[in-house]
Amino acid sequence: MTDALLLQVMRRLQDGSIHQGVVDVPSGGDVSDGLREYMRVSEQVDTLVAVGTLFDGDEVIHAGGYLIQLLPGVGSAPLAFMTERVREFGNIDAHLASGKAEPRALIAALLDQIPYTELSDSELKFGCWCSAERLLGALSTLPKADIDDFIQRGEVLEISCDYCHRQYRIPPAKLVGLQLQS
Repeated sequence: MTDALLLQVMRRLQDGSIHQGVVDVPSGGDVSDGLREYMRVSEQVDTLVAVGTLFDGDEVIHAGGYLIQLLPGVGSAPLAFMTERVREFGNIDAHLASGKAEPRALIAALLDQIPYTELSDSELKFGCWCSAERLLGALSTLPKADIDDFIQRGEVLEISCDYCHRQYRIPPAKLVGLQLQS
């Protein structure tokens, strides 16, 4: 028996809190299938999704995809039309491999003959939200006895972020304030 594949999605909400959803990837499915399932189950929105990544050895050559959601109140006919258009568009990997992986070229190919308006453009980049303050907040959730032990040992805690690998050095003096909070 094979283990089920899970997809975990985390995103920051407008109020700054983190929303996390975990869904089963459909049997035999890929990341695109997992994202569609996440949108259907966790966000409760019918969404057409495809993502792809092309590699040359360990190097990413092209990565891209699309996520299509219809505006609220739109009937089922436009969704059926877009579903058919996505079927005609074909596999995202083929479009990435064609050398036309620029976002606007993908949009133009996907929405061929369909009028649309680009509302905005923003840079996509990786950014980690870690900070010394967040790390101290996490440490403050430890039992008081653990914090006391760290202080008594007098050693600098060396902790690295699992996401961006930034290194933090927390001296015992910074932990003294946590004793009052726990």
